[in-house]
Amino acid sequence: MAGIDLYIFGFALILTLSIVLKKVLNKLGFPSLAIFLGLGMFAGSEGIGGIYFDDFQLAYSIGTVSLIFILYSSGLHTDWVKTRPILWEGLALSTLGVIVATTLVGLIIHFTLDLSILEGLLLGAILASTDVSAISLVLKSQNISISPKTAALLKFESGSNDPVAVFITLTLIHLLVNPTVNLGNSLLFLIKEVCFGVLAGVILGKLIPLIISKLNLKGEGLAETFSIGGALLAYACAVGCQGSGFLASYIAGLVVAKHDFSARRSIQSFHESITWLIEITMFFTLGLLVFPSKLIPIISSGLWIAILSILLARPTSVFMCMAFSKTKTNEKLFISWLGLKGGVTIILAIFPLVYNVPKADLLFNVIFFAVIISVLLQQPLVNIVGRALSLASMSYPKKHSAPD
Repeated sequence: MAGIDLYIFGFALILTLSIVLKKVLNKLGFPSLAIFLGLGMFAGSEGIGGIYFDDFQLAYSIGTVSLIFILYSSGLHTDWVKTRPILWEGLALSTLGVIVATTLVGLIIHFTLDLSILEGLLLGAILASTDVSAISLVLKSQNISISPKTAALLKFESGSNDPVAVFITLTLIHLLVNPTVNLGNSLLFLIKEVCFGVLAGVILGKLIPLIISKLNLKGEGLAETFSIGGALLAYACAVGCQGSGFLASYIAGLVVAKHDFSARRSIQSFHESITWLIEITMFFTLGLLVFPSKLIPIISSGLWIAILSILLARPTSVFMCMAFSKTKTNEKLFISWLGLKGGVTIILAIFPLVYNVPKADLLFNVIFFAVIISVLLQQPLVNIVGRALSLASMSYPKKHSAPD
């Protein structure tokens, strides 16, 4: 077996083995992200596979496409009936909350590690994103019972804080690689990113269901395929206008989810499958990219940053943003613990490497280690934290959402 046949065999083996291990190990409480990353590291140059991979540009390309579909899918799966009552709280957490967490981590890291303020803020912004897939799995747990409002808040926040974290990350990278840029140009850059990103997302989000309905694409698999093109087009149009493509992808998904059309459910189900395929490919690639020997020198820094993010930055941002909320204190603490890190965080850690940001290699390894701590420690302890906060015994009646 040689050439393309060998690659096909390898890719097929990765996919099938990933799914089998996920189903088996998830029952033991082992997070999916750790399984997929572990397979990549196991197959890498310092594992038994011996595959040497250090192509950050290729990893960046895979990560970019992955982010487009992850963000689009996050918006697409938004339940607007459940989201409307918590919309402003969710927006506060996903915007102001990200800014607070970024600032807090950035300043403390600046004063405790050998990083500039901008480098510290960049690290904080990357760690401010949360993993929507991990949080969705936690919310399906039978051992934890939180109010429907809090569950909706967590789902919306985990999906909507990613584009904000991406936007802040790219802005800080822009400032780091262009140190002589003046304040006026930076402000113009920010305004263009937001305005054209939102505009492209809204326009494509309205066009996708309209064209699908007008051309009656349901039932032939064409609606799902057209939706893929729409997600990519939202990104490309925004970038072409110097806007935020990632923000456009998320906004497009949100707008599509708000429309009531016959193919919506099938499109949502299709993108859920696509997201799993993308995440397996992405996590395996990221696992290959990591050299475990490079993580050893930064264990203390990575552990310190993980603790800072989990136990200080996230709770502070949650309690500040929900200061006037009627949500109970134990549920606010639970929301604080559910700042789970995941694939988006690691993808963002690649961006400084591609843009040649100073100390990018250090940032990548520290962030990767911090994510591993979150995956192996924070996520498995969710049920224990829930019981400690007296959430295991709470019971809420299930509300039926409006039919599509």
